[in-house]
Amino acid sequence: MHLDYLTKEETLETQAGRTLEERCALFEALFKPKRLCATTLRRIYLKNKISRKAVRKVKAIPVNKAGEYQQWKGTLLEKMDTVELENRKIIYVDEVMFTKKACLDKAYSHKYTNLAVNQDDLYASYTAVLAAVSEETGVEHLFLSPNPINEEDFNLFTHQLCQLNEGKKLALFMDNLWFHKTGGMKEVFQDLDIFPLYNIPNCPETAPIEACFSIVKCHYKRMRLQCLVNDKPFDAEQHIRAAFD
Repeated sequence: MHLDYLTKEETLETQAGRTLEERCALFEALFKPKRLCATTLRRIYLKNKISRKAVRKVKAIPVNKAGEYQQWKGTLLEKMDTVELENRKIIYVDEVMFTKKACLDKAYSHKYTNLAVNQDDLYASYTAVLAAVSEETGVEHLFLSPNPINEEDFNLFTHQLCQLNEGKKLALFMDNLWFHKTGGMKEVFQDLDIFPLYNIPNCPETAPIEACFSIVKCHYKRMRLQCLVNDKPFDAEQHIRAAFD
C-alpha cells in the first residue's frame, strides 16, 4: 500500500515542486509511525522508472475560441480522409532552429568540481533547418541554412521533395507559417499536385514531426557538449545531419 501511494500518478502530481525530504516528511505524517528517508525514496523512484523530467507546457484553448478550434479540427479530419481516399503519401514538414542554447547545461562530474566549456564557443551562429519526415521513409529531406527559412527556400524544398518521391501523389502536413500559405506556394502545390494540410493553429502537439525534433535536439545537444568539453572541432551541419540520421 505504501509503495503504491509513493509511486502513483496522483501522489506525484500532488507533491509537484517538493523536494525528496519534504515528500518523506509528508509520508511520515500520513503513515505514522513509518519512517522514510530521502535516499530510500530515491531508490524507490529509480526502481519504478520515476525521474525528474521537463514539465510539458500545454497551450490551453481559450474558451471563446473553443468552437473555432473544433471547426478547424473537423475540417482537418475531413481533409485527412480525402488524402487517404486519394492514396496520397503524407509528408510532415516544419522548421527548427539550432541556436547557441542548443547544448546540454548539465553533466556528470566529481563532487566539488564542474565540467567547463569556453563560453565564447557557445556563441556560435545559428542554423535553420527545414525538415520533412514520413511514416514510410522516416527522414525524407533536410535543408540547412545560416539564415531564417523564407518562401524561396520552401519553394525549392517542395520541388526537391517531389523529385525524391517521383511518381507518388503527396500531401504536405504543415503549420500555419505565412510562407506556407502564400499565393505563390498555392500555385506551386497545384502545379505539383500536392494536397496541402494545415495543422490546427497553436497545436504543435498534433504534428508528429515535433516529436522527431525533440529527439534530434537531444542528440545534438549531447554531441555538442562532448565536443566543447574535450576541445574537439564541432561542425554544426555535420552533427545536425547525424542527429537526424
